[in-house]
Amino acid sequence: MKSDAWPFVPPTHRKKLGESPFRVRGAVYTGNLEALAKHVPGGLTAIAPEIGNDAIVAFLRDTIFLAASTYDIEPLMHLMRMFARFNGLPLDRFIRDGSRQAAEKDVVGKYRAQLRSASPEEMAARLPRIFVRYFDPCRIESLSVQENATEMRFSGLPASALGFYIWANEGFVAGALEAVGAKDVKFPWGNPLSDGDIEGVPVQSITCRITWTNT
Repeated sequence: MKSDAWPFVPPTHRKKLGESPFRVRGAVYTGNLEALAKHVPGGLTAIAPEIGNDAIVAFLRDTIFLAASTYDIEPLMHLMRMFARFNGLPLDRFIRDGSRQAAEKDVVGKYRAQLRSASPEEMAARLPRIFVRYFDPCRIESLSVQENATEMRFSGLPASALGFYIWANEGFVAGALEAVGAKDVKFPWGNPLSDGDIEGVPVQSITCRITWTNT
């Protein structure tokens, strides 16, 4: 599948807005809202008509997002779609770029001393533990780590929103690996497989063998 063709539809659920089982860390919300205020004149007010949903706009405007807490993913996906459009960027690129910046801030910023002697292979082994903190209830399993390659399985991902998780992973992993010397990071994805459902929402698992070259 082409990199920009993965589905990007907020997962529907039976609970009211804000109570979805599919959640993302507050730091992702604050990062996007801060960037929106900085780069789009009028910020959230400017894109509210494009979002076209008063409840979502109110959620984005009125929620106090705590960096380490998790929040319903649906409003974030609407925010990202409109933010990317106002920036004139393809949605997949917009999400990858933002996730790469998150990796630089989270991984590189917090673990700079440890990274001085880390190899891409060592970083690859750590990534599932770091990345899984951002998303509930998805699971990330490291299947193997070899020279210039790692294989990971992502499970519990809402089928309608695979694009969000895949593009976020590509940006985050590439940023983290490049911080320790990897180049030309590639993401050949397998085919998504049924992984049951979570509260009535179909979920899937997908495997990726990530490769790179060393500097």
